[in-house]
Amino acid sequence: MKKENGAPISTEGEIKMKVRFTKQISQKTLTFALILLVFCLANEKKLNAQSNLDLSFGNGGIVVSPITDSPYYDVPSAMKVQPDGKIVVCGYITVPGDEGLDYLTSFFIARYHPNGAFDASFGANGKIVGPIDANFALVGRDIALQPDGKIVAIGASYNYLNSGFAVNRYNPDGTLDATFGMGGRVVTQVGGFAQSASRVAVQPDGKILVAGYNYSNARGDAGAFAVVRYNPDGRLDASFGAGGIAITAFANTSDVRVSAVLLQADGRIVVVGANRASGTKYGFALLRHNADGSLDSGFGTNGKVIHVIDDTESLALDAVLQPDGKIVAAGFDSGHAIVRYNANGSIDTSFAANGIFRMENGSGFYAGESLALQSDGKIVAFGYSFDRFAALRLNSDGSPDTRFGVNGRRTTPIGANHNNRAIAGAVQADGKILAYGPTSAPDNSGNIAIVRYLADSPVSQPAKFDFDGDGKSDISVFRPTDGVWYLNRS
Repeated sequence: MKKENGAPISTEGEIKMKVRFTKQISQKTLTFALILLVFCLANEKKLNAQSNLDLSFGNGGIVVSPITDSPYYDVPSAMKVQPDGKIVVCGYITVPGDEGLDYLTSFFIARYHPNGAFDASFGANGKIVGPIDANFALVGRDIALQPDGKIVAIGASYNYLNSGFAVNRYNPDGTLDATFGMGGRVVTQVGGFAQSASRVAVQPDGKILVAGYNYSNARGDAGAFAVVRYNPDGRLDASFGAGGIAITAFANTSDVRVSAVLLQADGRIVVVGANRASGTKYGFALLRHNADGSLDSGFGTNGKVIHVIDDTESLALDAVLQPDGKIVAAGFDSGHAIVRYNANGSIDTSFAANGIFRMENGSGFYAGESLALQSDGKIVAFGYSFDRFAALRLNSDGSPDTRFGVNGRRTTPIGANHNNRAIAGAVQADGKILAYGPTSAPDNSGNIAIVRYLADSPVSQPAKFDFDGDGKSDISVFRPTDGVWYLNRS
């Protein structure tokens, strides 16, 4: 009989290991225990790979924060990561109203240390909360970080005397920046009967781009994309569009939504959202402006792209811009979808399946709420799955990244909470991944949650009960008749 590392090997390739026992163990009991052990190890490996939370963050990788107290609800909107690793989030505060409707009543901005604790040097103990029920600008829709540490927050002013795009700028300590607008605030009327800013970006020259929508009639069925550019001091940039404002309507448009504003290295501006023409379905909508606000005729058709996916309602909820100029957009159609477009607006058929990665309706996993781009070109998408936070990572070709969770997917429950949904995400400089969204406690109080994942599923840890060193657990069976363990090598 052959030997390997001092252990006899049968002709069937089994390793025999002599074991002495001090008491008799029944074969059935031992067999059951071994099956249970193998099952637990396999599921432990699967669960660890799927969650893979960063235990150095918050409580076991999760931070849950109440911004306000009942009866108010905290509704998250956006998240950014500072160069020093601090995390800035924003959102709205709502109050329950009649017939189950929630009403906007204020906004918040909060900042956390890299370990998930509130940064007490910002605002009041880490938070800025606007006055409740004040008739003024609610700037909780999106935020952008300037290189000098200042924070630009945008939303809408609902004051009937001065409605429009609302922009506030805050110093690094959370106080309003008096060098911007009037005491740190600007409200811009872009025309029409309804107008709201949705996304913001800061150019390298310090100018601020704000994208949103407006409706030209009181019925709210004639929408257009609107982009406003401000000088660093908050004045409108007259070199952009018409007096600092560029408004673009789509043919026969009845409804629009704006989900992203992306700044190219050459100064051109991509706006992504959704559009529905009268009598048709929603479609992903993209347009590109030249640096002066005019439409770029080299993009799509006269600067515009409308893409209805599979003849279903298709709304883009977020988008990112790759270094090569390609645009990745995520949203929902019959389920959720991630689409990549070439720099000219055509669909990039080299990505996933003819340009589209689909998460089908009924799959229970929907990660089309938000996107983040890694430095290696991988794409991270965020959403929800069975009342859990969900994250999906794709390789640059649109295939699932098997080094991330289980087949590229991770899901995370937020304790016993419900209404859990990752609506925003970010990738830190160290590769760790942040997901941000709402969560409701068992008493139905609405809070915000942040989850941090490790960059990759661990692959270097040795498997338990790996006797042949191939990194996989080996199934073993004990035969009482000869007192020998038989190890089936993996």
